[in-house]
Amino acid sequence: MVAYAPMEAYRNLSGSPGERTHSMSPPTIYELCRPRADVLEGRIRDEDFAADLSQVLKGTAPELYKNPAVFFANTHPTRGLRDLFLIFLICRPRPARDPADEVQYWEDLEPRVKAAVRNRIEEFQAGGIHGVDLYLSCFGPALEEFSRHWPIKRGQPKPIGERTKKRSRAQLNLDELLGEDDHYAVSPEDALDAARREGKAWRMEQLTSGSRRAQLDPLTEWFVLAWDAFEVPQFPYDEALRLARVVGLDLDKDVVGVLAEKKASDLILWDSSTRATMGKLGPPDGTSAWIDAIHHCAHRARSIDLNAAKQLLDGNGLANSPVFLTALEAVLEVLPLSARYSGFDPVKAAAPAASDFEALENLRRLALAEQVPAPKQLELVLAELAEAS
Repeated sequence: MVAYAPMEAYRNLSGSPGERTHSMSPPTIYELCRPRADVLEGRIRDEDFAADLSQVLKGTAPELYKNPAVFFANTHPTRGLRDLFLIFLICRPRPARDPADEVQYWEDLEPRVKAAVRNRIEEFQAGGIHGVDLYLSCFGPALEEFSRHWPIKRGQPKPIGERTKKRSRAQLNLDELLGEDDHYAVSPEDALDAARREGKAWRMEQLTSGSRRAQLDPLTEWFVLAWDAFEVPQFPYDEALRLARVVGLDLDKDVVGVLAEKKASDLILWDSSTRATMGKLGPPDGTSAWIDAIHHCAHRARSIDLNAAKQLLDGNGLANSPVFLTALEAVLEVLPLSARYSGFDPVKAAAPAASDFEALENLRRLALAEQVPAPKQLELVLAELAEAS
């Protein structure tokens, strides 16, 4: 525990403003700030910072620990502990495995795990769970179903790509490097992977129409889900990292410096113009990622005009690509609305992304109105404005 010295001690060390050698230097933090009374009087306690529950087990705990209401009123769980609570609150105790259980292999169990997630995720969203927490909430039902049939093995060995995709060669153990590990083994992580994929797939289905839905590339999915989850261009890096795991991306390698930048403990999404200025736009035909094609169109419309954007659209055959049309539909559902369409200005940080929305919506109306439906979020806003008037 670090104790603060009295203010006079600091002044004696640093000197008063008039006594300092450099009279024009700014005042120190000790001159500008005064510690709280409990710090100056030595009343601050270790338990104000971290709980020590061993005292509860020994029966020597102070009132702060003995009284649950007081304890939890003064306790702020870390993000990791919050995630753990969320999983266990949703998960249920594992029942004894039925000897007549017909599920013998992971290939039989995986569809059941996905079905368990599907059966609960809409309920969780209706209950107010949104964003990254919605994907985390999928873990409970997945682990619950998984535990009913544990232990279990694979009928076919795990594909090599799945064994090593999350780790570099340096991180693999000797058995894995020699190919002698149990390729038929199944762990709870397999259930969590299935839950992530199913939760992501469910949410993407909510953002796109069922008549023409195509599988998007991971980078475009991450962009869509990031805007959908956070609704602002700047959000915690740790949250972005968890979302990257949902879609199977390496955040630092695949996203940072390509679609976003890291600033302190946050990640900041780039709009089309920022990416173009920094030379970070990929091929306009979407061969690297469909978000590149979308950002090329938005930037062309913003920097030149809509006709130039339509020429780029036609020149790369994007109007005939089901995947591009699905990506455009999803992006239009999550980007912030511009003042032209919503009737009010977006927050300053979201203004560039709102300009992308306006450019893309104008392009959709000009060239893709029959292939891509109007954004549902725009229809809701227009309905509200009509009702208010």
